[in-house]
Amino acid sequence: RLQSHGFEALCKVMMVSKRALRWLSLADNELGHPCGSLAADLFAQGQCSLKELSLAVNSISSGEIACFLRTLAKLSVSEDLYIDLAQTAAQPQVLPMAAKAI
Repeated sequence: RLQSHGFEALCKVMMVSKRALRWLSLADNELGHPCGSLAADLFAQGQCSLKELSLAVNSISSGEIACFLRTLAKLSVSEDLYIDLAQTAAQPQVLPMAAKAI
């Protein structure tokens, strides 16, 4: 399992890599804090070419997911981006942010 420290290392590599990664599934990898913020930073760098990202079945907090979705909303990320947040700690209050992000 990748876990949070592994995801942090992966994000750092993706921020400097010239490779175009389109799809990434991190489902069921024991991700938690600060993975939502790390994902937000990844997209905020403007170098991220992901079209599909699955963070499902992880214990990422509602606050971390909200941070991630706020970043996506600010960036006006393409509407063809698919994000799977099923079975995370996201609470219903993040739904308005999710709507703005997509």
